[in-house]
Amino acid sequence: MATAKKTPAKELTRKPATKTTARKPATKALAYPIRPRDTEMMEEYGQVEDSQVPRSNLTMYSDKPVLDNQDLFVPKLRLAQGLTAEVQAGEAKPGQWLVLGATPAEAVTIVPLGMAKRRELRDPDTRSVACRSGDAAVGIGNPGGNCIDCPLGHWTPASAKRGQSSGRNLPPQCTFIYSYMVYVIDSGKMAILELAKTGELAGRMLNTMLVQGGFGTFGVKLTSTAKQGPKGTFYAPAVAASAVKADYIKKALAEYTAVR
Repeated sequence: MATAKKTPAKELTRKPATKTTARKPATKALAYPIRPRDTEMMEEYGQVEDSQVPRSNLTMYSDKPVLDNQDLFVPKLRLAQGLTAEVQAGEAKPGQWLVLGATPAEAVTIVPLGMAKRRELRDPDTRSVACRSGDAAVGIGNPGGNCIDCPLGHWTPASAKRGQSSGRNLPPQCTFIYSYMVYVIDSGKMAILELAKTGELAGRMLNTMLVQGGFGTFGVKLTSTAKQGPKGTFYAPAVAASAVKADYIKKALAEYTAVR
């Protein structure tokens, strides 16, 4: 029987690997202008990442920068109500005083350092500020103009359009605010205290103390009082003179000078 001839297996040969040149990563645009010294650094050390500041740019830092009011942030000293965000989150209780970075407290002691009278009108639907005045005299926005003659800043007779029963006067749509720059002794922070609406009486009492004693000369203890309104319980601020150490007064005046 004839035997089939086997075809010899074809020898496989491996092609030599093609040498590839590693692609250089695309140069990342710098967030700052490249200076001659920066170029030298890149040639010596490679591309400078955004997270690294070239040594030549370190000269832009100063311990005496030129800052204005837009560069500073002073937190508000607020009285918590039932719908305040911190209360809803379980971080505070109604009637406590709140300031950013400090523990909520039933009472705080402040040193009043300056004040302003201002006005603010908010859109009833969006709650955005429609008109404001930094001196409670001239408004900027809509409607703007003379605050004294503006009907939105005065109590008006009831109207069916605003949903009030006949014979009941309506509060001003534009809110009048007593605004104070204060030093909070308990937290060692500067803050802005604003008293308006149910807090306006406390503001007048504080104004009387300031007329008698002067700014930056005494302490004031802030507490709150629970009251009943048409929508339930709310808390109104209460003020009382408080003795404070001279060191706190000195510190308060220094902080006030620093932020002005």
